Amino acid sequence: MAAPADFVLDVPLVRQGPNCGCGLAAVTMALKAARITAELEDLEKHRLILPSMLQSWGIGPGRLGRVALACGARATLVDSCRRDVGEIFLRSGGKWVQRLPRRDDIDRCLAAGRAPVVCIPDKDLAFGDRRPGSHWVVVVGAEGGEYRIHDPAPWRQAKKCSPGYWDRWECSLLLVEPIDSTPVFEVQP
Repeated sequence: MAAPADFVLDVPLVRQGPNCGCGLAAVTMALKAARITAELEDLEKHRLILPSMLQSWGIGPGRLGRVALACGARATLVDSCRRDVGEIFLRSGGKWVQRLPRRDDIDRCLAAGRAPVVCIPDKDLAFGDRRPGSHWVVVVGAEGGEYRIHDPAPWRQAKKCSPGYWDRWECSLLLVEPIDSTPVFEVQP
């Protein structure tokens, strides 16, 4: 596949704070990019967000999608694992593309002017970060043949992942879109 042309979508950068994880900050960025009013401080207090999610183990893709839905967005998850998606996400109106997301899914979102929220399953592979665990970022464009990201982590402030990272990436992709827009992914009921 040809390298994407250099461009950056208009997505405001939101940093995770001491009370907030990367997932909620990334969804806040996606909601703002979709022109849906959202403030991180309000989402931290949302009924779907438990205090333990903010302070320790984080928020999974299905719940992040439910937060986007509750804010008035359309939410689509590209993920192979039904457990990650969750029945409540689907019953709440979320859409699911059942397979591993691919680089061309990111390209499709960007071509439609949408910035996907993506989970990086291993921060060491993506950033050379020795901290274990996964991390949520927003892909906002392309630069020099690699994807440009908004990383909500204030201590890292990465603008890109390691060269070639996206060619081996396989994890969750959450697309947040305005309700009145044409869906990027058509999902059969």
